[in-house]
Amino acid sequence: MNKINYTDLFDNIFDSRVKTRILRFLTGSGKDNRYTCRAVAKALNISPATASALLSELENMNILKKEIISKSHLYCYNTESYLVSEIILPIFEKERRINETAGKYIADTIKKYSLSIVLFGSSATKTDTIISDYDVLIISENNSIKVKIEKLLNDISNDFSLRFGKPLAPYILSLSELRSKYRGKLSLIMDVLKYGKLLYGKRLQTLINKK
Repeated sequence: MNKINYTDLFDNIFDSRVKTRILRFLTGSGKDNRYTCRAVAKALNISPATASALLSELENMNILKKEIISKSHLYCYNTESYLVSEIILPIFEKERRINETAGKYIADTIKKYSLSIVLFGSSATKTDTIISDYDVLIISENNSIKVKIEKLLNDISNDFSLRFGKPLAPYILSLSELRSKYRGKLSLIMDVLKYGKLLYGKRLQTLINKK
């Protein structure tokens, strides 16, 4: 029977970056999907030997289960495990949704005044680092409403940073300013249209095209 030490539990589960990447990969690809050691190694660009050792370790910890079909060893989460269903999977789900959660916090504060809230920059493209800001483009109906949004965001900026670990960096435009910058092909607006993630409201292209 596989066993795990409950004392200092996370020290054993998340004791290496590669092991964490394996768990994240298995979470993101579906908790019931099964993978061979070689498939995991290829997906994560690690050696088969490293993948094999860590998959076996996670199996021994009762986190993964292994099924042998013909000559293939297939690994997936042991979803009957309390540790998996109540701790590991929820952790990675919260990690996956953190941008959405941060965006909802902003939207709950200003959606009354906003036509659109779009995440852009490194957080949107998942290339952020420890020094990255949380960049959001916010579109208001007019300049007077834009001023109200600026005040509301200024009031929550410190709390946002404490909650989510990143400075809030809003870029607020009125609808007319958005359309003007789009016509001028401002590179930032073009990038937001291409890579931005809608957090609330209408899509930018819809606002731009609407007459």
